[in-house]
Amino acid sequence: MPSEIELKILGIDKKEVVSRLKKLNAKKLAKYNFRQILFPIKKNSSFESWCRLRTDGKSTVFTLKEQSGKGISNTQEYEMKMLNFENAAIIFCKIFAISLYIENEREEYSFNKTLVTVDKWPGIPYVTEIEGPSEKSVNETYKLLAIKGNSVGNVSPSKVYAYYGLNYEKIGKKNFRKFLNAISSRRHNEVRLGL
Repeated sequence: MPSEIELKILGIDKKEVVSRLKKLNAKKLAKYNFRQILFPIKKNSSFESWCRLRTDGKSTVFTLKEQSGKGISNTQEYEMKMLNFENAAIIFCKIFAISLYIENEREEYSFNKTLVTVDKWPGIPYVTEIEGPSEKSVNETYKLLAIKGNSVGNVSPSKVYAYYGLNYEKIGKKNFRKFLNAISSRRHNEVRLGL
């Protein structure tokens, strides 16, 4: 099974993390503005799984994540590329019972055989993620970066929001209604204009 080995650090100072990455000669890979829909599947005390449809405006990927704990290597991840974000959204929203829409910003760096990201999600402070080929590489990068913040392992977005006392599903459902209205309006205009 493909494993995602990742560590999240919450409540970080973006300037401090980026400055530290530059001092260590990390390579900046990209900056993204993501639109994504999450579809919760199962949740209990020991297991959580969800699907995510995400686009950066150029490529769209559908992902299944299955977590058996909050350790940095307790997540299995399966991905496949999609041709069109809106069309895939309409299909998957008819299949899944719950659909949550979130937009977030990301800066991505390569360092020490790992991928380090600095993410801004709505309503919460910056989050850093360190992903690598092994627990050793992830922990080494974490130690070298000396990031101040709360290291929480590899947890789901709902647990990240819960850390701040926020309900991720409530925020995602509210945003999802806006997203659906935007798609409906656009499609209505395309039909009206004969596009």
